[in-house]
Amino acid sequence: MSGVDADIRQLAAWLESSVQEVTDAVDARLRDEVPEYFAGIDPSMADAERASVVANLHAVAHGLRHGRSLPDRLPPGAVDEALLAANEGLPWAAVLRTYMIGHASLWEQLLAQVERLGLPDVRRVETLRVLSRYLFAYVDLMTGQLAEVYQAERDRLLRSQERRRASLTRELLAGMPVSEEELGYRLRADHMGVVAWGRNPEAGATQLAGELGCALLIAPGGARSVWAWLGGRPRIEAAAMRALGRFSPQEGTFLACGDVAFGEEGFVQTHRQALQAYRVAAIRGAPVTRYDDVALEALVVQDERLAREFVARELGALASPDAKTARLRATLRAYFSLGQNASAAGALLKVHERTVGYRLATIEERIGRPIIGRRDELGLALRIHALLEPDSDADGVDGQAVTAPGEGVAALGGE
Repeated sequence: MSGVDADIRQLAAWLESSVQEVTDAVDARLRDEVPEYFAGIDPSMADAERASVVANLHAVAHGLRHGRSLPDRLPPGAVDEALLAANEGLPWAAVLRTYMIGHASLWEQLLAQVERLGLPDVRRVETLRVLSRYLFAYVDLMTGQLAEVYQAERDRLLRSQERRRASLTRELLAGMPVSEEELGYRLRADHMGVVAWGRNPEAGATQLAGELGCALLIAPGGARSVWAWLGGRPRIEAAAMRALGRFSPQEGTFLACGDVAFGEEGFVQTHRQALQAYRVAAIRGAPVTRYDDVALEALVVQDERLAREFVARELGALASPDAKTARLRATLRAYFSLGQNASAAGALLKVHERTVGYRLATIEERIGRPIIGRRDELGLALRIHALLEPDSDADGVDGQAVTAPGEGVAALGGE
């Protein structure tokens, strides 16, 4: 084995003295087989790549000369290349490929050098086996540790970009001028603000942008949410809005959307609306909530305590959670939604007109005032009650939920 050790040290000495020539050969092969690694990037990338090859060759030669020990730290040139590749946005697969090609090129040159030594067959085979084992171990160690360096730098850059984007977004919301180029999002276009939260808010906003065919700007919001804007083109077509009506995020993810609005002022306005819709949706938990459907509720529940006091004041005993009172509320909601037409309300509720009249009289007894004189107040109180106490109105009449014309699930109990 001592003869093999001597052969390995001789090869290490050759490599140390031939680093520039070996590097030239590796460089030529890299440029031929991985041209994308050098195209369209900072010219310093080529210098970093060559410095990395040189540093790795010196490290290999040192290891072979000293008992085939693997380095206890990464060569500085290799670290610099990994950091620059991360900053240039080069995929790690491209960096890894340079190591595979460099490994192959070095092996071929060492193989040729072994042949020049004219060793006996047994010793030649053993020398090549030792060389091969060491080179594979070296490349495996280097690429594993450099992958961690590369990913850490990519994560740092992403966090930095997110912080900068969040800062620019808040400047824009505060009325300060912001460059479209720096923001990476077109402002002189339609926008729809979105607040997303739950299991995977970023994925929910991204999915919605894809289905609507819009560009996406996303920034961290509060502790539970992310803020997003969908737009990036002059007009968001009606077809896109119809797609929103059919959209369903993955389970456990929720979105609140503002109206479509144009330009920088619209960017701010639709975001405010999305925040207001979020306030309502957070109470009811609908998967998708549009501001247009809950604008009135959003206005009222800005102070939930006052909203509950208003409901209690207007509905009084009519806010009771029992099934009989729930039928009275459903009747009153239908009556109001159909223009105070008892006959139409009866048809909707599948009861006789006289039954509607009886229930309306019962309601007036419970609230202690005429219905018509409090039409607006009672209508609003019913909407807010349905928002704040949804379980109380889950069953309308005879176990069937009542939905009057113009109402919908997305309206969160509205009329």
